[in-house]
Amino acid sequence: VPMEPGGPRDHVIVPVDDVNKITLGALGVASSPPVQIHHGTVDTQVPFAQSVEFVDALRLAGGRADLVVVEGSDHFWTGAPDVAAIFGASLAFAQRITAL
Repeated sequence: VPMEPGGPRDHVIVPVDDVNKITLGALGVASSPPVQIHHGTVDTQVPFAQSVEFVDALRLAGGRADLVVVEGSDHFWTGAPDVAAIFGASLAFAQRITAL
């Protein structure tokens, strides 16, 4: 899988078709920790629909997943109306989950 520069760290670019081939049940999703995904509706690097499909697949496999829609935001939160709120929601989620 090729690596491309992406902000402070490199990230792996995975074609959507490859992501869709993941068998979530085989990964033990039902026993995985909950997942929260924040995704901008105008993301030009990762299609918004990919997060919708991924969250749906996690739920169908028995996982716990939430999708937080960030209206008008591109990748790396460009155009997000309140970046601090995104990080605040992520922190609150992590605190809630680790308190289980």
